[in-house]
Amino acid sequence: MTFRKSHARSGLFLAAVAGVFSTLASTAEARSQMQDLACPSQDFAEFFQAFSDSVEVQRAFTGDSVDFTTVDAEAQPEPREITVNRPLAAIVFPIVPDTAEQRREGLSAKFDKTEDGMARVTLEKPDTDYRLVYVFGDGDDCWALYAKVDTSL
Repeated sequence: MTFRKSHARSGLFLAAVAGVFSTLASTAEARSQMQDLACPSQDFAEFFQAFSDSVEVQRAFTGDSVDFTTVDAEAQPEPREITVNRPLAAIVFPIVPDTAEQRREGLSAKFDKTEDGMARVTLEKPDTDYRLVYVFGDGDDCWALYAKVDTSL
């Protein structure tokens, strides 16, 4: 009986590992196919609109891993930010709401460039605590998403 349980667990473990490798392989395959996708624009505001409106563009122009930062409102003695780095294969797309949803939700976009060449987009809903910040680096020939910060409470 012990052998069967152990064998069954081993089979489940192997199936889970095979599933992870299959997901990684399909993500790598999709990524290599999308690398042929041309940069939507060198102008960052135009790039971000194309990025927002296309899951394919989001997948193609997202870094190999992304830092996701959220606020833990339950932390003591006061809320604190928590950052988790996720590999591309673990990211659920779309990562940015499309422009139609941004309009429906009443979100405004603010674009900034940092001193180190990064670009930031802040999506906010006026008179609320809703605030998302997306950080992009200027990659080889185009922008790429490297961080998402959600400071909404």
